[in-house]
Amino acid sequence: ELEKCQDVVLLLMPWYWDDFAGEWYRYDEGGHYVTVAGLNGSHAGSLADPWEIVFSDPIRDNAEAGFPGNVPVPHAHTPPEPPFVTHNDAMYVSHDMYHVIFDPCPGGPLTIVDYLGGAIPPPGPYPEWRIQIEAAVITSPYLAGDHDVAVINVTTSKTGCLPMETVGEGKNVTVYATVENQGISIETFNTTAYANANVSIIIGEQQVTLNPGENQTLSFVWDTTGVTYGNYTIEAIADTVPSETDTADNTFTDGTVLVTVTGDIDGNRIVNIFDIVRITSRYMMTKPHPNWDPNADIIEDGRINIFDVVAAATNYMQSW
Repeated sequence: ELEKCQDVVLLLMPWYWDDFAGEWYRYDEGGHYVTVAGLNGSHAGSLADPWEIVFSDPIRDNAEAGFPGNVPVPHAHTPPEPPFVTHNDAMYVSHDMYHVIFDPCPGGPLTIVDYLGGAIPPPGPYPEWRIQIEAAVITSPYLAGDHDVAVINVTTSKTGCLPMETVGEGKNVTVYATVENQGISIETFNTTAYANANVSIIIGEQQVTLNPGENQTLSFVWDTTGVTYGNYTIEAIADTVPSETDTADNTFTDGTVLVTVTGDIDGNRIVNIFDIVRITSRYMMTKPHPNWDPNADIIEDGRINIFDVVAAATNYMQSW
């Protein structure tokens, strides 16, 4: 999160080794929060060696005592301390540097170990204490580019048909919209598919949750019953998510679909012998045959069969 320019606060918890009991114990009263000032840490998925972290600690201000780190504003604490007059003033806190190791004890694998005067402690036996990172909180998320969703493609079940995509009035055509989360936060949003002519027809709306970088293709079935004959432009729009600034790619427009007389699969506004021949020449063909003709699949069931032939023949020589 620091590499994304986020402000991060850590909850630190000290653990001490009890020689008498032969075990670690968690010193709950010593737990406190620190602000992370920087780190020499992960890069390209691997850990730096050594892995170091720098933070401002209102309890210790370790760099003031000569340990590794930096004191941005040199100062002297006014006695008595406590009360911590300057110690708890954010202007005067130091940037204390620590070495980070993965250790099986005490409360988990990730532990901060004091440099102990500049020397990294040798492996086992355990030093006297460990500081455990128990929680991390982002306090002021960096929003620019953080939230961004997009519709990256729209097709239909008739895509690729020549000379145009057609659907018989009263039949179905499926619209496929691919949406993507292009930000760095998990997003939940609605996507709506439309058919646009003189008026906009809402084909359907779906909600989706996507992780950063994830995309998903949504399917919307358009029932054209009662739809006026004509060309309809197909598009999908993803709702703008909170704090999103790049909204130009929330809309994607496909080509057009002609709603016509059922059986007019070449789009010339009449059902004639050319339509019947085109259907029967692909009789019993199933999707995804290399010569698959979506327009000839009038019933939209993935197979060109007698039902498609009958649907066209019923309207033979009808036009508009």
